[in-house]
Amino acid sequence: SLQKKKKTRSQILKSPTLPATTPTPRARQPPAMEDAAAAAVPGAHASASRRSDDRQVPLWSPGPREQQRSPDDLISHLPDDVLGAVVSLLPTKDGARTQVLSRRWRPLWRSSAAPLNLSIDRRFCAGDARKHAAVVSRILSDHPGPARRFSLRQAFPPGQIDRWLRAGSLARLQELEIAYTKVHGDVCHPMPPSALCFAPTLRAAKFGSCEFPELTAPSPKFPRLKQLTLCRVSISEDSLHGMLSGCIALESLSLDRNIGIGRLCISSPTVRRFSFSPHRDKQGIVTCQELLVQDVPCLERLILHDSHIGPATIRITGAPKLELLGLLSHGISTLKPGTTVLQKTIDVSLTTIMHKVKILVVDSIGPNLDAIVGLLKCFTFLERLYVIVSIQTSVFKYGNQHWVRLNHDPLNCRVCVTNSVLL
Repeated sequence: SLQKKKKTRSQILKSPTLPATTPTPRARQPPAMEDAAAAAVPGAHASASRRSDDRQVPLWSPGPREQQRSPDDLISHLPDDVLGAVVSLLPTKDGARTQVLSRRWRPLWRSSAAPLNLSIDRRFCAGDARKHAAVVSRILSDHPGPARRFSLRQAFPPGQIDRWLRAGSLARLQELEIAYTKVHGDVCHPMPPSALCFAPTLRAAKFGSCEFPELTAPSPKFPRLKQLTLCRVSISEDSLHGMLSGCIALESLSLDRNIGIGRLCISSPTVRRFSFSPHRDKQGIVTCQELLVQDVPCLERLILHDSHIGPATIRITGAPKLELLGLLSHGISTLKPGTTVLQKTIDVSLTTIMHKVKILVVDSIGPNLDAIVGLLKCFTFLERLYVIVSIQTSVFKYGNQHWVRLNHDPLNCRVCVTNSVLL
């Protein structure tokens, strides 16, 4: 009976319904063999060139092994633009290391799908400076562009920096940072004028401890720049005001201890945040004596660092949306919010009321609450008041309580309830 149940090979072949068979996948030939096969077929190169013109060839196409991968490996099947954006957000060394992850990631870092993110700092330049300069030159020559960010925090010869900035891989640069660290006193390294060639595409720029080139009329335009930071930069008043006039989309402006500015005027229809700190020379003299903030309809935050040294005069007009103001200190001898003139800041009564200011930071010698109450007559709609008490000794006893000088940044403090006062 068992022999009857078994089917012979001839019976199976003669059956009308044959079992389904899976075709054996054809092994992918090496590139050299593919080129040889294409050369053997007449017109193969011509048809391949026509197909390349019709559609863009991807950097990577899955082979038989990649097609048989586990369904959980989804990241390798993402488009080149998505993976390139991930690589572009990584630091320089981490982005370069992605080339060893797999065959899928190998060509991304040096392709146009991943805009170049090049940061030259102490970590990058640890060791021989000439060797690392050659590495930077090779990266800029191998990458086809465009570039997302170029950051330079180490001093190199001006000619070398100028060649880097003129590299074609930095086309359409969005973020530029040239901030040297090894600077003694007021000595500044010259900034190459070629850094201004990225003005049409920049969205964020930071310059530090360098000598800004003299800008001649017409000043360069920065139509897309939203963030600008100048720290310990030697720049003339005319060059700074001309540069700010060309920033038609600027939202955040930070000027920190810059050299060569005696009177500063800020007037912008788009600036929302502005921070300022004056420069003091070796003799302790503050160079900037007057700060004028006028016609800034979008200004919400005005932060004054190191206001205990100046500037001596501050005028604020045309800022209807101002919500945060500080740090007001005894170093400001004259403050003019609107039409009111404040002498010695917190020692006189005020008549002009600023309705929008919700956060106020005051540096007082005291505790001298009577002077602070007189200042509050101008800011009657406050929600938070920060008072930094500066005293002669670090700790003293007042009544049954001990007073301690606050050495933290008042803008980082958080109060759980509104209409509160923090000493």
